[in-house]
Amino acid sequence: MKLDNERHELFAQNLAKGIPQSKAYVQAGFEATTDQAIRVNAHKLSRKTAVMRRVTELQEAGARRAEREIGIDKAWIMLRLRDLSEAAQEANQYGPSVRAVELMGRERGMFVEKHEVRGGPLEELSIADLERLVENADAESARRSTIAGESGDQDSQDRNALPAGWASKQAQLPAPYGAFQGGGGS
Repeated sequence: MKLDNERHELFAQNLAKGIPQSKAYVQAGFEATTDQAIRVNAHKLSRKTAVMRRVTELQEAGARRAEREIGIDKAWIMLRLRDLSEAAQEANQYGPSVRAVELMGRERGMFVEKHEVRGGPLEELSIADLERLVENADAESARRSTIAGESGDQDSQDRNALPAGWASKQAQLPAPYGAFQGGGGS
């Protein structure tokens, strides 16, 4: 059943046609400020139950139409891929053979596609560095609350809230991550 949200419907139709998620997202009329935001948002939208159901519905309808119109069904495709794989191997063309086997495996659900979603510059920090960053942010927050309660002046605080060596790492972080330094920054 067609989706109520027109852009979601266009996105689902694009995915059903085999268009990559990010491209399908933009072609459906969605916008984002960065390529990463487009990838993340497209992935999130593709995982919505209604969208997944609609993509499956459209793909199944396309498969039925192809079977009716030209007599091609899954069994024929699987047999054809097997024949092509064997012919490619006999011709010492192992790349095409492997690809045909991969496609057969995908159809059988033997492989799971993995998508990497990166989270930004904090990923490059170690667990210990991240824990220290959180501890220092908590301590700085408590210190600011105390100072603000006493004097009401946060600009007079020092800039030594982070351990030695963190200044260079912190300077590389975009806002709001770079805002964990002591003193004035709100």
